[in-house]
Amino acid sequence: MVALEGNPVLRAEEDANKATVMALYAALDGGDCSRVAEILAPDLEWWFHGPPHCQYMKHMLTGESIHHNFTFKPQSVRAIGSMILAEGWEGEHMYWVHVWSVVNGLITQVREYFNTWIIVRDLSPVVLKAQDGCEGLTLWRSEVEGRWEKSLPGLVLAI
Repeated sequence: MVALEGNPVLRAEEDANKATVMALYAALDGGDCSRVAEILAPDLEWWFHGPPHCQYMKHMLTGESIHHNFTFKPQSVRAIGSMILAEGWEGEHMYWVHVWSVVNGLITQVREYFNTWIIVRDLSPVVLKAQDGCEGLTLWRSEVEGRWEKSLPGLVLAI
């Protein structure tokens, strides 16, 4: 992963993947169900970590909720290969991270974390060998960590 960061082909792929995810947020915000269906793989895999009552994205993607009782406005978006990380927050009580997997212009997986700090680490053998026994290279971490004065669970996403 790290060795490819300067690769212009990888950068173009990351930009396209990021654009796909941003198009999904725009379609959800605009209530464009047909555009949402075009962007999502028919067998989308969805994971959730957080309070059960905060499964807003699931309700939006499955059509369970036609009302916008929660709007996702990403404050930060980062591409790491085929993985796109988006995070946002609403006031002091709602913090979320979405980890999207994009393959050939389709979103194939979403991992949704509510009120949870996330750290993404590269645990590939090349990185571990270069780091001489460290825990891996940190590629991304939740930006709001430290901005809130409350404690939230934390997870490490290893890639």
